[in-house]
Amino acid sequence: TGAAGNQWNSVAISSAATNTSLSATGLAEGTYKAYAVDAAGNLSGASNNSVIVDNTPPTVSSVAITDAEGVQNGFVNAGDNVSVTATFREAVIVDNSSGNPTITLVVGSTNRTATYASGDNSTDLVFRYTIQSGENDSDGISIGANALALNSSTISDRAGNIATDLTHSAVNNNSSYKVDTTLPTVSSVAITSAEGIQNSLLNAGDNVSVTATFSETVNVDNSSGNPTLTLVVGSTDRTATYTSGSGSDDLVFRYTIQAGETDSNGISIGANAIALNSGTIRDVAGNDGILTHSAVDNNSSYKVDTTAPS
Repeated sequence: TGAAGNQWNSVAISSAATNTSLSATGLAEGTYKAYAVDAAGNLSGASNNSVIVDNTPPTVSSVAITDAEGVQNGFVNAGDNVSVTATFREAVIVDNSSGNPTITLVVGSTNRTATYASGDNSTDLVFRYTIQSGENDSDGISIGANALALNSSTISDRAGNIATDLTHSAVNNNSSYKVDTTLPTVSSVAITSAEGIQNSLLNAGDNVSVTATFSETVNVDNSSGNPTLTLVVGSTDRTATYTSGSGSDDLVFRYTIQAGETDSNGISIGANAIALNSGTIRDVAGNDGILTHSAVDNNSSYKVDTTAPS
């Protein structure tokens, strides 16, 4: 044929219309077609179909964090699913009948195991890990070098070559996938100002502002209802309504003094006076705030007198 010895094979066919196997053993990698040669040495045209000889096991091109269900503002929290994609240089087939491949992530300083989830018969294998309560990573999830493990499975290409070299580079902290499972809490509640106050006395129409300070920045969603904070004016509960502060650690609630109200000792606030009222208060990672707080005693700087002198 003129081809090198490792670029062709042959088999003798004794009669027409006979199914015959032609071995690919020993052939170099490449694309091959079949030819027929009769006893006189006449060579046919090439077959319409071809076969590819592939002796090279698949290897890993890259590993990356590619998605996270539930991610908010670059943060994931407990219950969110992080997806890691291992990209191979060719389509691969996963046999996980005896074990599932894994990739080790680093969350904070702790190794966590992402398990193979999908991608069979493609170049991209997806691994998934669910963030657990108590995990935190302010820099972002990272992946060490050579973190892919077969775990009694096999990864092979379509030619049946089994991947044995699963080495890959490390992935540095990914700031798009930071981890925050710490719930925001109320650090303090205090009456902080009042429009119209005179000589530490408030009267009808004056606006009292109460600030709830949280342990971290929080966001308020009041599209379905406005959070409230209950004050005690005299001996009567009054409702201050959220007015501002979303995107900071200080939320401001406001109440307008009504005619007939009196408090000679000063306005007070009971313990755990914040109510969501169908709104939400969450940190940037989406963790719901814990709203418990201590009581605030009568504040003599904010007494109430709406009784006109006679």
